[in-house]
Amino acid sequence: APYAPNTDFGSGDIPMPQEIYDNVTASGRTVLHIPFMIGAVSFFHSVPNLPLESTRGLNLTACLLGRIFSTDITTWDHPDILAINPGLAALNPAGKAIKVGHRTKGAPSTFAITSYMHAGCPEQWPADQVGSTAEWDDATTAVQGMGGMTDMLVNNEWAIGYI
Repeated sequence: APYAPNTDFGSGDIPMPQEIYDNVTASGRTVLHIPFMIGAVSFFHSVPNLPLESTRGLNLTACLLGRIFSTDITTWDHPDILAINPGLAALNPAGKAIKVGHRTKGAPSTFAITSYMHAGCPEQWPADQVGSTAEWDDATTAVQGMGGMTDMLVNNEWAIGYI
């Protein structure tokens, strides 16, 4: 489909793919791509009762995150999570499901976290799942924008997402 502009100005944290660039310039618009900042993206959770200090808070590796976001791990008391979070079982009841939130509509934060999971654990998060969009399991929760992700995390205990 030909490019139909929504605005006169846009910005993003990741380079524009060649196909989109070609589509925009073919419509007679000029693209000026200037890297202008570095943004931080991180994983956030709403697991209750955890201390805030890093040595006793929630610890997750890239491999565990890949398994959680792909729904291979679905509960907070999974043995692999408890192996590096020995105090977690005592602080929370068993069998609590993990509610995974992900962004919709292609987001730079999705690109960042999928790149991280692939770089840290390619066997759990394959290269074809890296990008501003990904194929998410139906058991995950789609949210729109950073505000939607924040709301999902605030309003749902036992959730995990990224901002």
